[in-house]
Amino acid sequence: MPARGDLTIEGRVLAPSARNAGDCRRATIRIAAGVIAEVAPPRGGDMVFGDDCLIAPGFIDLHAHCREDPSGTQTHKEDFASAGAAAIAGGVVALADMPNNPEPPSTPERYAAKRRLADRAPVDVVLFGLAETAPFRDDIPYKLFLSERPACSEAELAELFRAFAGTWLAVHAEDPAVLAERRGAATHEERRPREAEIAAVAKLLAALRAEPRLHLHICHVSAGECVPMLRAAKREGLPVSAEACLHHLVFDAETFPPALRAYRNVNPPLRTKADREALLEALREGVIDALATDHAPHTPAEKERGASGFPGLDAYGAFAAGLLGPLAPARFLDATSGFAAGFMRRFTGETFGAIAPGAVGSLVVLAPRPSGVRKQSYTTKCGWSPYAGCTFPGEVRTTIVRGVPAYRR
Repeated sequence: MPARGDLTIEGRVLAPSARNAGDCRRATIRIAAGVIAEVAPPRGGDMVFGDDCLIAPGFIDLHAHCREDPSGTQTHKEDFASAGAAAIAGGVVALADMPNNPEPPSTPERYAAKRRLADRAPVDVVLFGLAETAPFRDDIPYKLFLSERPACSEAELAELFRAFAGTWLAVHAEDPAVLAERRGAATHEERRPREAEIAAVAKLLAALRAEPRLHLHICHVSAGECVPMLRAAKREGLPVSAEACLHHLVFDAETFPPALRAYRNVNPPLRTKADREALLEALREGVIDALATDHAPHTPAEKERGASGFPGLDAYGAFAAGLLGPLAPARFLDATSGFAAGFMRRFTGETFGAIAPGAVGSLVVLAPRPSGVRKQSYTTKCGWSPYAGCTFPGEVRTTIVRGVPAYRR
């Protein structure tokens, strides 16, 4: 588990009440034993940052695949230590790890074994359990891979929701019936069409209307048609949230780097420019609650054989810095840490996502200006990134995890 330290840091603090990032004022933050003890007028500190930087709560990624489980069969491409190092380089201080492992956390014993491995990470980690027929613990979040199940009707989903009443259930939303129809299509994008996601989201929301006694979280929204459905569900007061991932906001099918075309498989696939713009607007509006990565590291050899997924933890902060203009400070903070802080509080009992006494002393210092992100900047073990060579409108200057400076650039 992350170490705890004492630290005093001074700089401009990104405040939700600010009209824009330029309004943010300087303060000194004192962290004692990993917890924020005081936020005071500026008086210096162990680390002092100029006005070209902004101090924010450390980012929280609700969707990562750290690849390590008791089998140890996928640690050649990532493990909790290397995923944590990549997270820290991207300003991410806490993450949620997904359960699609060779030995999935689908029983109390398997979950406990994976928990012991996750405790080695240099960041805070919440583990999702695999959702099958019923919860095996009542104090953890669950992940449903809808795309990997037999065809599900709305009634069958409502029955499943009934079994998981009271839980937080994240869902990979692609309809298995649509995927089965397209199984023989020529390309990855044709085999996993937008219609699969649209149909899945519609069924999930219909099931939630019938059985609303859980929190439904839609993972990696990629199709613009899902945005009005989510907006309507939220207006109804349904307990639903959603995330958008870096790769669906940075790239579309036409702009993915030509040199990496053989690597572009991801689930759900990259869509169109119009989809990308719709997702950015939904994030700005708050229809999409959180910015996530779906960090899914595979080696170059595995990608060349068609493996789906991109690493992304390293690039989180550099991309997020560019949202400080399109998003108001309050919305930026909610999308990068505030919404996810509620998730962390539910499953850890601690306060993340705030710069206030009593909150966890995990912070990120951003320098919001253009910076080239180079291959050697990445610490993910898989050894490549779709963002290598991209120019982002900012960079992570420092990441502090529970009062310990863990990354400096």
